[in-house]
Amino acid sequence: MRAKKRDTEVLLLTPVFGAVRDAHIKTFTREIDTTTDNFRRGMQTVAAEEACAFFDMTGPWWHYIQESGKTYGWFMGDRVHANHRGCQIIGRLLEAWFKE
Repeated sequence: MRAKKRDTEVLLLTPVFGAVRDAHIKTFTREIDTTTDNFRRGMQTVAAEEACAFFDMTGPWWHYIQESGKTYGWFMGDRVHANHRGCQIIGRLLEAWFKE
């Protein structure tokens, strides 16, 4: 894409939802683990290499879930997608990121 349109802005996001078996859920850390090879670190590296904007949504998302007192399923529409409550959280995270 950038080869043809150099002024295209790209934002890379880490995941918020997924199946409970997914690595980013099983091995959650608030901050990106820079000591191991993992998806979040890889996304951050690619963003830096490609001069893209980067937002680690996984950390703030899971922090919110843990602090809410609700179960993970309370925010889920099915095994991998947000319901209306989960979508509100995602929207708030994006709103906060874009304000900066």
